[in-house]
Amino acid sequence: MTISHAPMSQISTAACSRGAALVSTEGQSLPLGETRIETEAQGGIARVKLVQSFVNTGSEPLRVSYLLPLPEKAAVSGFSFELDGQVTRGVVQTREDARANFEEALLEGRSAAILEEESSTLFRQEVGNVPAGAEIVVTVELDQKLIWQAAAGAWEWRFPTVVAPRYQRPEIPDAEVERVKVQVADLPAGEHLGTRARLDLRIRDERSGEVASPSHRFRVSDLSGAAGTGVSFLDAEGEGGAGVPLDRDIVLRWPVAAAAPGVSLSVESAKVGEASGLYGLLTLVPPAQPKRTIPRDLIVLLDTSGSMSGEPLAQAVAVVSALIDSLGEDDRLELLEFSSSVSRWKRGARQATPRKRASAKRWLQSLQASGSTDMHGAILESLSLLGPESQRQVLVVTDGLIGGEKQLVHDVVKRLPAACRVHTLGIGHGVNRTLTAGAALAGRGVEQIVAPGEDPSSATRELLASMNQPILVDLKISGGAVRETAIGPMDVYAGTPSLIPVRLETDAKGRPKGKIVIEGRTADGVWKRTLDVSAAAAGSGANAALFARERVQQLETFDFRARSSTATDAEIERLGLDYQIATRRTSWVAISEARTVDPNEPTRSVEMPHELGAGLSAEGLGLRASLRFVRDVEGAGGMQYGAMPASAPVPLSRRDRPKKSKRPLMDEKSKMEFDDDLRNARLSIPASPADEDRDELASALEPMKELLLELIARVLLHKDGRLVVSFQAPDDMVWVDVGPITVEFEDGSVHAVNLELAGSTSGPVASGAEIRMVLTGLPEAPNASAIRVYVAGKTSIQLNLQK
Repeated sequence: MTISHAPMSQISTAACSRGAALVSTEGQSLPLGETRIETEAQGGIARVKLVQSFVNTGSEPLRVSYLLPLPEKAAVSGFSFELDGQVTRGVVQTREDARANFEEALLEGRSAAILEEESSTLFRQEVGNVPAGAEIVVTVELDQKLIWQAAAGAWEWRFPTVVAPRYQRPEIPDAEVERVKVQVADLPAGEHLGTRARLDLRIRDERSGEVASPSHRFRVSDLSGAAGTGVSFLDAEGEGGAGVPLDRDIVLRWPVAAAAPGVSLSVESAKVGEASGLYGLLTLVPPAQPKRTIPRDLIVLLDTSGSMSGEPLAQAVAVVSALIDSLGEDDRLELLEFSSSVSRWKRGARQATPRKRASAKRWLQSLQASGSTDMHGAILESLSLLGPESQRQVLVVTDGLIGGEKQLVHDVVKRLPAACRVHTLGIGHGVNRTLTAGAALAGRGVEQIVAPGEDPSSATRELLASMNQPILVDLKISGGAVRETAIGPMDVYAGTPSLIPVRLETDAKGRPKGKIVIEGRTADGVWKRTLDVSAAAAGSGANAALFARERVQQLETFDFRARSSTATDAEIERLGLDYQIATRRTSWVAISEARTVDPNEPTRSVEMPHELGAGLSAEGLGLRASLRFVRDVEGAGGMQYGAMPASAPVPLSRRDRPKKSKRPLMDEKSKMEFDDDLRNARLSIPASPADEDRDELASALEPMKELLLELIARVLLHKDGRLVVSFQAPDDMVWVDVGPITVEFEDGSVHAVNLELAGSTSGPVASGAEIRMVLTGLPEAPNASAIRVYVAGKTSIQLNLQK
């Protein structure tokens, strides 16, 4: 079989689809088995162990990749895996070192796991070299703050289990898009993946009422002594054994007695880097203030993209309508809706007369969800309306399913006038809380979440309370006891405890010393409290991790104005390494000591798909054509929600499958010829030719005009002249040592290199299995998107590279 050889400069790899892919799981044995969520909650803090088992039912070693949603503001403070009864504990390293060590471990035949942050609420977990027939159990340990629901006087624990596809704007680089591209399982209505979650939640607070959940059925049990309350899931039949699908957030609430206004402190010691330190958690409950009638100036941005179709849009309209009803004639209102573009109810803000309120609600009822999500344009347009002296409340209502969150949050920080506030209302399961929480933090507002099936009135009451005046503004923490704080610009709202981690000064014996001064402004003037740290209570063990996580979040959100990105990255990296938490610049990696598989064996790779979140549809997300009209958006890229042509589900690992030629890639005769070529290939070109020999080397390649295969390959490692790539075998074949080989880059340069036997695949390879090549002697070179590997005097393989 021959394929005409084209110059590398004329070859272009196919553009990757952006945001998500609908994949078929029919006949697949998916590796993610049981998920257990073990949680202890008390005093506004939850300590969580997320335990997931990955089972290899195949005959080759398995590599699994899984996009893992985690709670907003959670600190990932532990990571380990268990194989054959042996627990391997992870360490935090720089992102680059962790990835390189993970890949090197797999080349050596050791089992390994890695956890990398893609955004503050989305991580990529990979487990490699799961032996055939074996199970690896991975544990992720988290410390997270609970959410206070002031209207109900209750703590809320919210834990995500599903990742929703996100619209990726065309200007976002393809490499960034690929990292967060979501594989969505194509399932019939009402069916779920086999994976199930079980819950073991222990509430240590003294409750003042019953536990409630808008998301799941559950069983409550009173535990003996001071153990508190136990909560576990019930399935649809009222049984607790089968677990629940991973298709929605877990939401549980429990009321507690209202805390008295004031400030309290818990303290604990923690080893950070090479030294120990003291870390405190301040709990601030603001004083009650008399109600004041202050005219409100409200601007609402409402997401009407395709992903909001159905119940999400109905809930959004219900909340915004209730907010409109709360306005008086002295208040002002402005409404904008955005999908592929931005449109308005009226030009400019209008007085909220009864007639205008009725008109605004009719306009809301007329809205329909379709198109993509141009939230960035809507945010910029709304912020452009705010003058330097504006005192407006901006509410963004969205599911947040877009990429490029960082730029949007930075625009809020840069453009928002000091007296304005930005609040967010997240709609649905799988809300992108990196965006909704980040924008609220940047805008000194509050974030609320409403999921399908949940009564939106609670979120409405919380938003109304926040949109009146905050009790304390411009909060500051100082005093001789304070070494460092992790807060930026911050407001405190009525009845809402604020949990503030601090790093404390110590005396010569390592004990806390001095006082903490907390001050802010109220409507009546300066409010100030002083706290003696010597009377502090014992902490929960999470203070140091929470301090580091919040410090990272402040750097990501606010410090871009005061320091270079290089300096910010270096400080984030230092915090991750010293405090052993995952950040954008640091990752968890765990590597077995012993070799667990033969490193020359072929392997299999699986990207574990997600279910669609409850309340979402493939049609609304643009993953399958809807019955509505199809709008052609030439060159727009990304998911055009509700406006894309029909596309069939693709096989689960399509991105690693070979590109088809006009003829079958491997008929029997071609396969035999290819195997013979590989067995006999011995290029008589020096492995590292001198410069004067390069013309001769290029000439030697002239006869090699036949391109046998064109494949998509993942770049696993490219460091110090060593390139490790992996690609799927297009057919059953025998892959053998080919000795010195030659690589041609897109720019026409050619290099004789070696195939490193250790870690490279050799022997029989089944169709669809992964072949790994370790090439050494490469130049520190081009970030190439494609290379040609010549393995014989007349054939070559083109590898289209994906990082």
